[in-house]
Amino acid sequence: IASAPQYPYNTWAKAATNLQAAVDAAAVAADLGAAGPTVWVSNGAYNIAWQISIARGVAVRSTAGPASAVIRRGSGNTRVASLTHANALLDGFTLRDGELCSISPAGWGGGVYMTGGMLTNCVVRDCILHGGDNYIETRGNGVLMTGGLIVDCVVSNNSETLDQSYDIPMGGGIYISGGTVRRSVITKNRFNGPAAGSRQAGAGICLMNGTVENCRITYNDAAGTYGQTGAPWHWQHGGGGVWMQGGTLESCLVMGNRFNGVAGSLNGGGGVCANAGRIINCTIVGNQTTDANQPGGGLSLRKHASSGVPEEQACSAIAQNCIVVGNSSPVATSSNVFLSTNGSLSASYSC
Repeated sequence: IASAPQYPYNTWAKAATNLQAAVDAAAVAADLGAAGPTVWVSNGAYNIAWQISIARGVAVRSTAGPASAVIRRGSGNTRVASLTHANALLDGFTLRDGELCSISPAGWGGGVYMTGGMLTNCVVRDCILHGGDNYIETRGNGVLMTGGLIVDCVVSNNSETLDQSYDIPMGGGIYISGGTVRRSVITKNRFNGPAAGSRQAGAGICLMNGTVENCRITYNDAAGTYGQTGAPWHWQHGGGGVWMQGGTLESCLVMGNRFNGVAGSLNGGGGVCANAGRIINCTIVGNQTTDANQPGGGLSLRKHASSGVPEEQACSAIAQNCIVVGNSSPVATSSNVFLSTNGSLSASYSC
């Protein structure tokens, strides 16, 4: 650490002691036409009170990887980092202990919020979202992404605290509405219930659009409660590992996840619950649902056509070239797979 930080922090002797100051200096260089300015971060634990924001084409890299460089929320109510530029890069950090109260979209993404750029060789862990009020949607306890690339990362042990009735948590590890997650591990994320009427979608991943490929999605846990058939949010229930409303899940291992809803949580899907999107070349093994109303211990391809809710009327899903084995459900006829008879759903070349 430099004893006398000096702008523009371009040597170790003049290095910034505040991460955001270094990022901002690099952003000025980018605005002045510098090609690919990089902030190098030495080993250490960096406590922050506000997120590290990379809003220009700046690369922020650690010198020795995520075991040696930790950025954590030390105080305040904040996520850890945001990437909001197509050429933003965050490489080689552990990002942890983010905490937000989600009363608006500004409170989504407890660890990382990204609209573009790349998150690579990072660990995102131990981040928390709070619902904060009745009927509040939360998205991405660990990461919320609308674009960009996550590659070679671990997203683990992130959680949702269901503070109020009818909270709607979506994506305990990652909420994806665009972009790609590749070669990453999403594990041990959870929704902490029960709060009356909570509607939970994907303790590991909530995939609305985009692509998840060559990932391991393991040991995530959704503790859903009452489902309220016919309510506008009924379609969002399910998926201990993955909830899908679109996008592509390809060449992934989905293992050891649990959907632990109770009365009324009809969608099920201990491993994957899909209302739309494509599941291709995936192995879904050792997942479970725990309630007598929940089908599809491994995979639930589900469309509801009886309640009159528009979101439910439009659902479809496809599973292709998948192995679904060794899963469990109290619904004996669908321990591994539940395939709804309502709608344009299909499973092919799978076993």
